[in-house]
Amino acid sequence: MRVSYRILKRFLPELSLRPEEVAEVFMNQGFVVEEVLSARDLFCSPLLAGTLVEAHCEGLLTRCTVKLGERTFRVLVHTSGVPETGSRVLVGFEDHTPFFLPVRGERAREILDFLLPLPPFLEEGDDVYEALIGDDVVFEVEVTANRGDCLSVLGLARELAAHCDIPLVFPEARYTEKPIHHGFRLENEALHLCPLYTGRYVTAITVRPSPFWIAKELILMGMRPINNVVDITNLVMLEMGQPLHAFDAARIRGNLVRVREAEEGECLVTLDGEERILRKGMLLIADADRPIALAGVMGGRDTEVGPETKEIFLEAAFFDRVSVRRTARALGMRTEASARFERGVDPLGVMQAASRALALLEEMGGEVASGWLVSGQPPFVVWEISVPWELVVQRLSCEVPQKEGIRILERLGFQVAQEGETLRVRVPSWRPDVREPIDVVEEVGRVYGYGKIRSSFPSFPFDPGNVPRGESLENRIRAHLAHRGLYEVVTLSLVEEESVNVLGFGGEERVVVLNPLSQEHAVLRPFLFPSLFEVVRTNARRGRRSRGFFEVGKVFFRKEGNFREEKRLGIILWNVPQPALWKEDPVDLFTLKGFLEEIGELAGTGCGAVCPGRVFPVFEEDGAFVASSPEGGAEPIGWGGKVLPAFLRRHDVEGEVYYLEIRLEGLAAQGQDLPAKDFVLPAFPAVSRDISVVVDASTPWAFVASLVAEEAKRSCMALEEFALFDVFSGDPLPPGKKGFAFRLVFRAPDRTLEDEEVGRWVQRLKESLKQTGRVVLREEMILSHE
Repeated sequence: MRVSYRILKRFLPELSLRPEEVAEVFMNQGFVVEEVLSARDLFCSPLLAGTLVEAHCEGLLTRCTVKLGERTFRVLVHTSGVPETGSRVLVGFEDHTPFFLPVRGERAREILDFLLPLPPFLEEGDDVYEALIGDDVVFEVEVTANRGDCLSVLGLARELAAHCDIPLVFPEARYTEKPIHHGFRLENEALHLCPLYTGRYVTAITVRPSPFWIAKELILMGMRPINNVVDITNLVMLEMGQPLHAFDAARIRGNLVRVREAEEGECLVTLDGEERILRKGMLLIADADRPIALAGVMGGRDTEVGPETKEIFLEAAFFDRVSVRRTARALGMRTEASARFERGVDPLGVMQAASRALALLEEMGGEVASGWLVSGQPPFVVWEISVPWELVVQRLSCEVPQKEGIRILERLGFQVAQEGETLRVRVPSWRPDVREPIDVVEEVGRVYGYGKIRSSFPSFPFDPGNVPRGESLENRIRAHLAHRGLYEVVTLSLVEEESVNVLGFGGEERVVVLNPLSQEHAVLRPFLFPSLFEVVRTNARRGRRSRGFFEVGKVFFRKEGNFREEKRLGIILWNVPQPALWKEDPVDLFTLKGFLEEIGELAGTGCGAVCPGRVFPVFEEDGAFVASSPEGGAEPIGWGGKVLPAFLRRHDVEGEVYYLEIRLEGLAAQGQDLPAKDFVLPAFPAVSRDISVVVDASTPWAFVASLVAEEAKRSCMALEEFALFDVFSGDPLPPGKKGFAFRLVFRAPDRTLEDEEVGRWVQRLKESLKQTGRVVLREEMILSHE
């Protein structure tokens, strides 16, 4: 959002902060000021006042002569954009080239839309910048997704007013209604997508260039002037955050304005000249015969306000944010209007913004017909939040005076009632992002000043005696699956709606985000499959050949009308084609079942009976199973299967994909918390020794490991751990033999071990192994062989 210092002063006459202080306030209030520009940087330089001395009309175009001192410029201008002869007009120069819309970076045009008129008190050759713009400063403010109200001068001015404790002055919105009959009617066939639609009829319109002050403010806020009618709707949108649209009323067929959903394949040529092929369900504004606008996105070419326009139908509405976003994304259109509807506009500000536009149109000579055309009502429900004041003090870690906190909230537009040590806070209509007590705490902290909040350590209850069973189980599962060669991933909980539809998950059971940042993040996942399958797709696109991934994460769904969260484990295995020299056994359905059994063993409960059953429609009929709860509960503990080849081809994934999902909370609920194990960092160094032995090829490592453990216990040696690190066979070992190499780690808790002491323990261990008759030390076998 771009806004200038002088425009803010129009809303805040008592603002005394310097521009650099205003930028600092915005930063402290949670808005990033990306850039602070001089207004001079946005215009060509110099800016001078010229005189229109001649204008020869040739139908739709007029040949104009502009005089500036001894120089004259001849330009071709649309007739509707030509002021009266003798008027002062704006002329800017860049690299000695004259520009009549002197915005820096504007390309030269053979045919101009208009000449921008200047106030008559200027003399020819006067410096327009010094006379009308001055030393203004422009702030480029980044507005977060939840603060749609601040995509307006009013919203940013409200933040400054709250910080400085100064009054906020609303723009003038008074006009005179006249008893003019027009015969227009409204029909709203999509109240669920447009809960409020209003219209006003204005006649006696003369389309011409906007006054300089309107054109200047539009340029400073990043928009290009077009004509007085369109510029007024754009200015009000920037001022108040409510998009408006003006239709040429004479081009609306049947004097009927309909709000409806599009049919598949309908066409609309939008204001940018592009023909749009519409999809079923897109929200439209139509007349008696055809679409005339994309609701909340862009108007249509057929009803565009142009030079011949004498009467307009002014639209002000509240459109569903999700509907606007879907339409804009599907058609590849992002406009200033759609950006505001997507983030949410003030439902109680719709008619207020229209009134502001009507007042400006009346100043331009328009006549406003009496009476509103209204369909629906503002979708605003009073929202109250109970906030204990101790919560504010606790979370901000500072003693904020309660009276000051109440004043801060009231300056931000909240209504506050005090009930002892609790505040009853009523949220204003333009703040749909404030819904919980912690949101109110944040509002107080922002204005009170984050710099006044002192650092502190968070406090939380901790029981050192026991580790919650669920947490312990998750840690063991992560370690086990990582040792099995799977990669752990962490993915977003937000997924695309279509990825949930393919799993057959019902609409009433899913949790839809009210204000998603994009359609790819519109639903909270009810299963881990969409997230993990997207990991496989990403690896496939990038040529990666990782075989398996797992995630321990939360899923979200509704059950019996209530929102539920559940911790689950998802494992996805990919039989991807491997290089010829890469030797690895393929995975199959039995691999999945093996993982299921291993997780059950780690939990100490097992996983119950495994029966054929297909939970997801994307699983093969004969390649899916369901595991029941070990205690015989109604809900399964897990399910898995092989993904349909057709589904993989549709997403450009080669090979085979197997998927397993386990309800971890179901497993953890069937056991007890585990005692915590204290871990003390060792005070003395460890000593390690390696031993290689040779055994019969049929002898398992477990046999040797048990001998080592028994001898260590019997001899009371300080053996901390031992681990196998190599298995070998072939030359120089005889046929039918294999070797084990393992490492012994010794450490005493009270002293540093000496080499002689460790050597005696190792020798005793070697003798013990030889006495079994089944183990031969490798060095002795090689010596005898030599």
